[in-house]
Amino acid sequence: MILLSKLQPPEIRTKTLERNRLIDTLSQNLDKKVILLCAGAGYGKTTLLSHFLARTGVPAVYYHLEPTDAEPAVFFSYLVAGLQKLNTSFGKKVAQLRHLLNQPQRYLDLISGTFINEVVESIKEDTYIILEDYHALRPSAAIDNALNYIFRNMPPNLHFIITSRSEPELYTALMRARDEFFDVTTQQLRFTKDEISRLFRNIYAIPLAARDLEWVEKYSEGWPVSLRLMIQATRHPARLASSEHARSMTAGYLRSQAGLFNYFAQEIYFQETPRMRRFLLECSLFEWLDPDLCNAATGRRNSRVLLAELARRNAFIFSLPEYGYRLHNLFREFLYSKFEDTKRRKAICVRAADYLAKAGKYDE
Repeated sequence: MILLSKLQPPEIRTKTLERNRLIDTLSQNLDKKVILLCAGAGYGKTTLLSHFLARTGVPAVYYHLEPTDAEPAVFFSYLVAGLQKLNTSFGKKVAQLRHLLNQPQRYLDLISGTFINEVVESIKEDTYIILEDYHALRPSAAIDNALNYIFRNMPPNLHFIITSRSEPELYTALMRARDEFFDVTTQQLRFTKDEISRLFRNIYAIPLAARDLEWVEKYSEGWPVSLRLMIQATRHPARLASSEHARSMTAGYLRSQAGLFNYFAQEIYFQETPRMRRFLLECSLFEWLDPDLCNAATGRRNSRVLLAELARRNAFIFSLPEYGYRLHNLFREFLYSKFEDTKRRKAICVRAADYLAKAGKYDE
């Protein structure tokens, strides 16, 4: 069964800021084979897509992915159903191969090739297939292979826009070299200071004074969800004095902690394995996460691998070449609040101090 709601593009929600710099960036790269929006939960990927589609009006097929879509039979059925909205005759040849989808490893190239041939025959204008939440396909090897075949062979008028919390295992290296691939990352999706100011002033009628704006930027790090929760917890009229703004924003921030912490718990923390959750709690003790320090403090030997994996999946941990890694400020606060084993915390700190002292890093 095709669930039609999964093929409905996202609507523009009220109280959202149209981010012209990002919409313009996407518009300037519409010629690419693949555009990837890759960032953690709550960074506004879907909202950006809804504004982009409304602004450009490009012919698009929207497909919201779920774990069950990792099956090739399901995946191709939805792709065909989506393209049939643009051309009702599309998909007849793919449908004839449906019996082969029970053996996807053996016939996947044949099915993917037939899909491409139908696109060439039936779709004449530039068309964009939007795959939302690609990270939901776990494991996704069969779909990765199908898409890689399509990317290598698809006609120039077919394009994909993919959103994901982690970078997919897709054929991108050669496309990058050929300038056929474009990605938008967490760094670009963060709200800039100007965007934070416009969000508060234009959307919520809360004009921020300069020092309040600095405070909001510092604690949110431009993360859209935290800004929204902060605003929802703020109750005061516009045109207050700066000092009153600061007090109100601080009070709102404290009230929003419950919402933020629930979001972190549901969307990130409890999505991890117990082993990774324990590692994250231990990391919350440190402002900067050097793999060797983490090994010494926690007694592990694989901290480098764990940190790299978390960063690759945009699990609110950032890689900084000169310093190692660090957690998002708000995520670190959340983790620290959950680390209730005081004996373990003390043991980790003592081992960390021993390591740093032996390394001559006395300030740290």
